Amino acid sequence: MKVIFVGNYGVGKTNLLRRLEGKQFEENQIMSNSNLNFPTKLIQVGTTTLNLELWDPSGHERFKRLFRSFYADTQGCLIVFDICDPLSFTSVQEWFDDVTVWCGKQVVRVLVGSKCDLEGERKVTSSEAEAFAEKLGIPYIETSSKNGTNVNEMTVLLAHLLVEVK
Repeated sequence: MKVIFVGNYGVGKTNLLRRLEGKQFEENQIMSNSNLNFPTKLIQVGTTTLNLELWDPSGHERFKRLFRSFYADTQGCLIVFDICDPLSFTSVQEWFDDVTVWCGKQVVRVLVGSKCDLEGERKVTSSEAEAFAEKLGIPYIETSSKNGTNVNEMTVLLAHLLVEVK
């Protein structure tokens, strides 16, 4: 099942994916513009095993209108914003709308607030994000790639939702 990570450039999508791959957080990660990255992750939900193909735009999100194939055949989507960056939160609606247009209304979506380890720099409150997710009709979870908070739980949440709609 194809799962895409979307969100503004620099919100932490690639580091979330690195954590899911069992790799360490990279503080000063150099963004690649050469290849899309899509490792797989097996998740057991009850008696169902899902093979999630995780697609990370790796910097290509700046050219999102130019790569429709990124959205093709998507079943799940993690819409990521940085809790310390209000602009990335404001952009969530646009990402949600793009996913709806390119993937259809049936695609399973989860709103992900990244960098929750930076509580002292927070600009978007949990309650703001939860209220917005509720308005969109999708669940919300906060994560930290740096310390691993809720990274696996994010994927398990998405997997449970994917099984429900299967």
